[in-house]
Amino acid sequence: MPNNGTYSEVGERAFHMGVNDPQHVTLQKGDTFPPTTNQNRKWKLDRQGKH
Repeated sequence: MPNNGTYSEVGERAFHMGVNDPQHVTLQKGDTFPPTTNQNRKWKLDRQGKH
């Protein structure tokens, strides 16, 4: 379950290389994560609040 904030899709193995056209979602504590674009991605909290 997420905490309050904006989350971006990142690649599972090479998150430092970025993802082309990642999804961005704003969630509140207790919300559920939406499905990612593909199975090799995961959600990461965007600490800077930018995307």
